[in-house]
Amino acid sequence: MRRITSFLGIGMIVVGIVIILLVPLFFWQSKEGARALLKSSPAPIHIVLAQEQGILYPAPAPLMTSPKIGMPIGNLFISTIRLHAPIVEGTSDWQLRDAVGHLGGTPLPGAMGVSILAGHNVTFFHEIGQLRPGQLIQVKTGQGIFTFRVLNHQLLHVGETLSSTHFPMLALETCYPFNDWNLTPYRYIVEAALVKSALAKVA
Repeated sequence: MRRITSFLGIGMIVVGIVIILLVPLFFWQSKEGARALLKSSPAPIHIVLAQEQGILYPAPAPLMTSPKIGMPIGNLFISTIRLHAPIVEGTSDWQLRDAVGHLGGTPLPGAMGVSILAGHNVTFFHEIGQLRPGQLIQVKTGQGIFTFRVLNHQLLHVGETLSSTHFPMLALETCYPFNDWNLTPYRYIVEAALVKSALAKVA
């Protein structure tokens, strides 16, 4: 009996050591994967505005079908929290390990409607709760460079949906609380509206 207890104790110590070692490994893999994805550069751009009902507003990107899962889409920049992350299509653990993921079924960033970008709460999106209304978020894709202004924050339960919109919007989504490594039933959302659009030149 004493021998079994001893083996159990040793086993628990080994498991603890493995978990401790996995945490820095996870962060290292995310950092290296992101660095590789950030090497691509956006296409040349020109400024375009659109007009509807007498109101001038940034021209949205054309609606497109989402790329294949795992394909790079662009880069996300938020200077106020020193975030520079690649964006890929898909929101599974494989995509979110190395990048911010675009949720399929939502428009690409800059297009009409609400584009949802998801990120892990312990890596890329750990500090999005610090964003304040009026601060800027920039997304660079093959369609251009799009600047969004933060409007508000909200906490949603899994299964709840965001309101639709007839204006280009961006929603950053992550699990909540921010320091929880497990999947949680709550999602922290930062909503932002398009305020500047620099569309890529069409060849």
